[in-house]
Amino acid sequence: MPSFRRFFSFSSFTLRSNRFQTSTRGIVTAAMATAVLNVSTPAPVEGETSMVVMKDGRPAHHLNDHKNSFHNPWKSFRKVPMTEMLPTIPKMLFSGPSIPKDIETQLKQQVPTWGLTTPSNLSSPSKDPKKIKSTWLGHACFLLELPAPDGAERGARILFDPVFSHRCSPFSFAGPARYTDPPCKMSDLPPVDIIVISHNHYDHLDTHTLTTLEKSHAPHIFAPLGNDAYFKSIGIPEDRTHIMDWWEARDVKVALPSSSSGGPTVEATFTVSCTPCQHFTGRGILDRFKTLWASWVIEDRPASTSPSAPGVKCYFAGDTGYRTVHSEKEDDDPVALEKLPVCPEFKRIGEKFGGFDLAYIPIGFV
Repeated sequence: MPSFRRFFSFSSFTLRSNRFQTSTRGIVTAAMATAVLNVSTPAPVEGETSMVVMKDGRPAHHLNDHKNSFHNPWKSFRKVPMTEMLPTIPKMLFSGPSIPKDIETQLKQQVPTWGLTTPSNLSSPSKDPKKIKSTWLGHACFLLELPAPDGAERGARILFDPVFSHRCSPFSFAGPARYTDPPCKMSDLPPVDIIVISHNHYDHLDTHTLTTLEKSHAPHIFAPLGNDAYFKSIGIPEDRTHIMDWWEARDVKVALPSSSSGGPTVEATFTVSCTPCQHFTGRGILDRFKTLWASWVIEDRPASTSPSAPGVKCYFAGDTGYRTVHSEKEDDDPVALEKLPVCPEFKRIGEKFGGFDLAYIPIGFV
């Protein structure tokens, strides 16, 4: 089912728990603009083979040479025809489960602290600066803070799929609405260095949120192929927009505030890699599969002064499914279920990056 049909929950886990810290309680001040110094393509690693699967002289997930039509090139995907989709649209827009009147009581909201020593001061140093910090902001939105390099009061911050609007829809009066309000206002966010977008469905790409964050944070934005025209149309400068294909990577260098009062900024570098996932795109009836969808890998690069230090690796799956093909017997026959094909890219991603310290995995399918 399309990701915009409801607000799926997200879960996260860590493989090295001593390096991970969650953030759950309270703040109230405005953010400061970030300072991304440079974004560049990493030098190729000698002897490393390309992960891109080619077919007919182009990447297998490209349907033409113009980078404006894509598909899932695996047996694990079944494309749902529009004749099947159209009857579900009224239900998606105008109906849904009954929301309890006391939902705010049943689902007690936590106010984020961002892992800061003084949550009311967004410029205060991070607690446990050498640990990964992650704050869940509802649905697929997470704020990730990488470990702080020596001499910096915080690590680089990455915001995934930010959506703060009440509805995930092209309409303000209809469409999937939040069950609860966001845990904070956009003005409560600490400084954000980059924003990463998985795909263009309304519950992951929100115009009001992005234009607001553009004014207050001036972040660099990373997104899959085909989204450049959209960002230009809402006023995001081209020099801060980075459009990528699967298995492409960018090194990002940021200037972080010093941990000592009045000290010089500290440079930190991390790598953003665009990786495959199984999904689809479209913000209307006629633009399905015209832009690409992706998962993402963030790799923290150790400082040159401590090259032997282990780098931190985080994975954001975006919206993805393991398979959409099905069998009539699968509910009653585990053997039939086991024989169904699954998306092979997750295994390849794991082999390529060697596992992750933190991964954001969606609950759902497609």
